[in-house]
This record gives sequence, C-alpha cells and structure tokens, in this order.
Amino acid sequence: MTTLLFNTMKPKVVGHVDINPNRLASWHDGHFDTIDEIIEREPQFHQATPDYIEMINHGCLTHMILEQLREIIRGRRQHTFNTANDYHYLQIDVEVHRLKPGWYPCIPGWHCNFITRDEKENIQPDRKKDEKTRHWMVVLGENITPTQFLRTRNVTIKPKKSPQWNVVNEKINKLIEAEKVEPFQVTPGDIIMFRGNELYRGLAAENRCWRYLFRASLFPKNHLCHRPNGTHGEIRTQQQVFLDVSS
Repeated sequence: MTTLLFNTMKPKVVGHVDINPNRLASWHDGHFDTIDEIIEREPQFHQATPDYIEMINHGCLTHMILEQLREIIRGRRQHTFNTANDYHYLQIDVEVHRLKPGWYPCIPGWHCNFITRDEKENIQPDRKKDEKTRHWMVVLGENITPTQFLRTRNVTIKPKKSPQWNVVNEKINKLIEAEKVEPFQVTPGDIIMFRGNELYRGLAAENRCWRYLFRASLFPKNHLCHRPNGTHGEIRTQQQVFLDVSS
C-alpha cells in the first residue's frame, strides 16, 4: 500500500497587503471606490520575472505586492536559498477572475502546486517530495470565498486504490470531518508562504465577485523554471473558471 506524505511544514502568514483604493488611483489616472474596480483593470501574468513585470509597468496591485515581497525575502533569508539574487529568480503568476456563485477559480479539490492533476498521466500526487520550493500567495477581492490550507503537519494518506488527486481530495475531506486535520482560511490580503508539498484548495464563489490571485514561486537553482517562448514571461489575456460536476 502506498503512503503519501504532505505538509511537512506549516504554511505561514508573513505579511499583509493593505489596499487603499485612493492611494492606487494614480496608477489608472482616476478614482476608484472599491478594490473590485482596481482588480478589474489589473493585467494578468504567466511565469513572469519581477523584471518583466517592472518593464511592463502596469498593474498597481502586482507592483505593490512585489515591493513588499522583496523586503520579506531579504529579511527572511533562512526561508529562501540565502542568496542576494533570490528575488530576481521569482516566477510570478497573476490571475483575475470574474466569478458567479458556484464557479471555481481553479480545479476543485485539495492539491499541491505544479503537480499535474490530469489523471491520464497517472502521476502520484506527492511524487516530487518538493520541500525546497517556496511559494508566496495573495488573494484579494470583495465578497470572495477565501482559499483554504491545512494547519496540520505531516499529513499521511494510505489510499487502497490508485493514488490519484481525486482520492487525495476524498481522504482529506474525511480527515477534516473526523477532526484529524485542521483546515484554515486565508484572510484576503495576507501574504502566505508555503512549500511545494503543502495542500490547499480554492472554494466555489458564494457571491458575484472579482478575484485577484498573486503567486510567486522560488525554485531550487537546479530546478530552472520554464519560461514560455524563451522570454521572461507573458501577459495573460484569458482565464478559465470551473464547475464541480461530482456533486
């Protein structure tokens, strides 16, 4: 029987992004009353470096988070790879969704970053044992449903059948119901740091809302992140939403 291991460390809140629409209005030459109005105008990025985003010079929320994250990384070297250039190795993904009740901004279910959930590929969910990669995530929006992580460390699962992500999701939900593992919701604006083998999930929207997701990833130097088309990033122009058809 295969034993899967997740959450060898706890996710940690390392900062908070204080959003003031009046302060950010100058980026768009206007005044905005709500954070949703700002999110609606934010550009999306795919596997972009900080230098690429600064070159684009658009996206007030993303720039504000990057400024704060730069200081967090410099002040927390023990959590990165202890080099002065860590910030410049970041891989940035920014996603903006306009959601309606019942819509998911990601594939439903518990998962880890950068491990495929395509069951046709038959990938074991914890195969990478990725304890070195660091991620920082921020979710923003009014009336959004928060992202959930697990507070419990060293979560083990022993599936009787093929260890696919749908099995992991089912087992984790049963552990939560039995109060053997503890989930928690991330407050919008919190900067949460987590590793590559820590489980989390996006939840279905309960209201009509705009949702902004920022994720920065720092890989070990022997894991060179893929750059699309040989560049330092690209601007996204579309985004997917998902429905849970299992219920």
